[in-house]
Amino acid sequence: MDEYIEVMRLLWRPGTAEHHGRLVDFDEIRCDPKPVQRSGVPLIIGGHSSAAAVRAGRLGDGFLPSPFGGQGDIGPRIDEMRVAAVDCGRDPADIAVYSGCAPDPALVERAAESGIDGVFIAVFPTDLDSGRKWLDHVADTVLARRP
Repeated sequence: MDEYIEVMRLLWRPGTAEHHGRLVDFDEIRCDPKPVQRSGVPLIIGGHSSAAAVRAGRLGDGFLPSPFGGQGDIGPRIDEMRVAAVDCGRDPADIAVYSGCAPDPALVERAAESGIDGVFIAVFPTDLDSGRKWLDHVADTVLARRP
């Protein structure tokens, strides 16, 4: 995964790119169009393992451990991500932390208090009408209560 991240960022730079790695090997090529963002597409590293946390700290623009309130405590993984960032000279504050969350204002507030920068609330509609109802529910229960 690390080499693929390196190659993507290399291809997103201006001009041509060349890479001869262990898994990816190519001579000078051009990859267009480039992402609109100067630094490339923000890469959010997901996973609840130590490897994912360390990768996010070293290479990610964001970190998405398991859903908040899901598979155990995500605090230790966030700490691992921050240590890995510092170890390679990055500011951990530059790496956004995201989590999945139920549309419950108390859970969203708890996530914010624990240092999570943003939450994803999944929508699983079976049809357009149920999807609209679910989004209305999220808007009424979570978004309407934002400060």
